[in-house]
Amino acid sequence: MNRILVTGSKGQLANDVFDFFSNSPFELIGKTHNELDITNLDSVVREVSREEPNWIINCAAYTDLDAAESNARRAFEVNFEGPRNLAEVSSSYNIGLIHISTDAVFSSELPIYFDVSEKPNPINVYGVSKVLGEQAIRDLAKKYWILRSSWIYGHKGSKYFNSVLTKIRNSQNIDVVTDQYGQPTPTFMLSSAIREIVSNKMDIGTHHIVPSEYIRDMSFVLR
Repeated sequence: MNRILVTGSKGQLANDVFDFFSNSPFELIGKTHNELDITNLDSVVREVSREEPNWIINCAAYTDLDAAESNARRAFEVNFEGPRNLAEVSSSYNIGLIHISTDAVFSSELPIYFDVSEKPNPINVYGVSKVLGEQAIRDLAKKYWILRSSWIYGHKGSKYFNSVLTKIRNSQNIDVVTDQYGQPTPTFMLSSAIREIVSNKMDIGTHHIVPSEYIRDMSFVLR
């Protein structure tokens, strides 16, 4: 049986990945931050040696854009050093590494996603940290899949959009950037892509996993 180790197992995407694979022939092993700290190489080696997975799905990330500006060190630890450790260990153990990345590796000047070969141009600390994480994986991992996505939401919604909806229902004021555009991506779409990868149906490399629709964040909230 193929064993899949999932980091950041308490997160929204990881939870929905587990649901998606619930009736599959794959065995998923979830690891929380306390169980596997991706920023600590010894922790990664210990858990990979213990669990002996065929695949690693990295759902762990520092995703708070605003907080990253004031806590850049932590953002780089999780988004750069973490993937670097996973890449190093996956290469040593000949494990396939699936890494979840973001549209923030690009500036907001052009619609996403135009071409996977387009040169990254991040405009904030979060984006820079994710770019460096991607590059570390390309440099170190033998078998890797980098999945770039945007505004991930699951069957339970997302923290951001759920908080906005709560304020709307309670007739509270909300602060939303109305000129911010993106491609809201359901966790089901990412889970499907991951299933293709572990079934050996997707080429190694970088892939953009997003729907074709390109909308403002406020219009998505109001749907």
